[in-house]
Amino acid sequence: MRIEEIKRIPQHHYAGGKAWLLDELTAAERRHSHELPGGLGLRWTNLQRDYAGVAIFNQDGVIGELELIPAEDFPLKAVQVYAITVDEEWQGQGIARALYGIVLSLQKKILVAGAEQTPGGRRNWVSLANIPGVEVQGYMKLSDRWFDGAAARKHNIDRILKNIMALGAEHIGTTQGQHFFSFPVVPGRTELQAPAVNAIRTYGPSELETGLYAQWVGS
Repeated sequence: MRIEEIKRIPQHHYAGGKAWLLDELTAAERRHSHELPGGLGLRWTNLQRDYAGVAIFNQDGVIGELELIPAEDFPLKAVQVYAITVDEEWQGQGIARALYGIVLSLQKKILVAGAEQTPGGRRNWVSLANIPGVEVQGYMKLSDRWFDGAAARKHNIDRILKNIMALGAEHIGTTQGQHFFSFPVVPGRTELQAPAVNAIRTYGPSELETGLYAQWVGS
């Protein structure tokens, strides 16, 4: 089963490109920049604005930008994708993957997928799952009410937990009355697949919330 609960939006709803990028970087952002490996003459920097993020640029200006927000309702300390865009002339050349890679492999931050994704965004997460050292996991949220009295008996929560644990799910924390479980995902051709979700959907309500997150597990 696909991860359906990340809102799927058509590509034309967020085309991205040059018009969405910063016009220029500040002097401090340029001064604290770093060379991007790959021999293309590119550099990257942390954005020092009223929002967090990372930008990749060359002598002509910013060519890729990843905006981040705190993942406040996630049980692990993490940042969430707010928006990502790449200059049209650089699309398809690994800039989006490099932006994600900076956050994961260099900054060692846990990255939660945005609440909405275009087809391109879903392909980016497939690409992430294939990077050595990066682990992409799905997550699901179960409300406190699932574990209380009649609801627990109705949904047979013990059987649900046993089934999803057998498929590799793990409890990763509880916040704001929501119990979070991670589960393995499998890279498909255009998006990530989640076999474990079937086990809980068989018994649980249709409003089950799921999503994706990535973290660096390499050396």
